[in-house]
Amino acid sequence: MSVLVLDTKIFDLIYVKLMDFTYHKTVDINYCSTFGHLSENQIKEVIINWAILNETTYCDKYNEKFEGLHNFIRFKFSGKTINTYQCLKYLQCLHYNIEEKTIKTPKLSEEAINALQLLTKGIEEILTNIVALLPEWETAQWSEVCENEITEKPTKENFSLSTRDQRRQLRLDKAVKTHARNTKRGNTARYY
Repeated sequence: MSVLVLDTKIFDLIYVKLMDFTYHKTVDINYCSTFGHLSENQIKEVIINWAILNETTYCDKYNEKFEGLHNFIRFKFSGKTINTYQCLKYLQCLHYNIEEKTIKTPKLSEEAINALQLLTKGIEEILTNIVALLPEWETAQWSEVCENEITEKPTKENFSLSTRDQRRQLRLDKAVKTHARNTKRGNTARYY
């Protein structure tokens, strides 16, 4: 797998959104208790750890010199924030580009391990919040068999990708299944 170092501007955008989670107390798509309970200093520390792990993965994989790009993260409010979907994509990209197995240090610090666990937990919570907004999720039965909701598995012959909702549902189903499969395997470094 190839690794890229995220632009420091992306870390700034993530910072603003994570701070937004700390102010938002209504449980909806803009709520994430994983990040919402953190203080501003804790969020900064976590983001610095993510940036260091990301750059370390890149440098160790390609035998490059570590430049300390995390020092260029500004941590400033720009007055604008990214939406939750974009935040999720950035977090998934970041998670994908941190490979614990590639990092050559003898052992990751406990702080780095905690930051990675927080990243994984935050991604899971945001994914769950997004899925919970889907109308199909709202109408699905919890513990009863509902025959009228069972449909044929989509195939190229009987399924058209013409509707936005169907495409979105397929992407979300795939992301949730991939995440669950890789979490069971213990692969917390890459799964998207």
